[in-house]
Amino acid sequence: MSNEVVTFESGASRTERRPEYDYIPTVVWQALSARFEAGAKLHGRANYLKGLDDPEFHRQLFNHLIHHLLLWRDGDTSDRHLEASLWNVAVLCQFSALGAPHPWPLPAPDPQAQDGAHPGTDRIGEGSHDARGQRTRRGTGIQPPDPANQHGHPHGGTRAVVGNQARVEAHQTD
Repeated sequence: MSNEVVTFESGASRTERRPEYDYIPTVVWQALSARFEAGAKLHGRANYLKGLDDPEFHRQLFNHLIHHLLLWRDGDTSDRHLEASLWNVAVLCQFSALGAPHPWPLPAPDPQAQDGAHPGTDRIGEGSHDARGQRTRRGTGIQPPDPANQHGHPHGGTRAVVGNQARVEAHQTD
């Protein structure tokens, strides 16, 4: 805890300033909270913490993050993909803050490379390829949307926007 005194315009003072959480939009707090709650109901409260030292779990967090972003980008409405992405980022941030080992440690820089590049990084960002390795013209090269929500996502349903109002229509999962 800092001993620095902060004096506000009103003359009130405190010994420490906190991060300004009020900058984060309410909808983000709500989305993240809903996703953590759904995960707790399905897997148990804070179950994800069991994966703190498991590099494969970290890789799956990353892969699920990208998967949900790509499905959202392509217009899939079978899940709340941005909420899911936010949850995966939040858990990766928490793991990093807790000192978890990085799941993809970079190899040592190539001493022969003029710019000190890491081996294998020369192809980063070359574009999407489908499962056969062929370049895609549009889309992700991953599975198509699942309108029936057959994956059993806790937030399954179709989201329709009518005017400025969003409406969620749940699918039966019996």
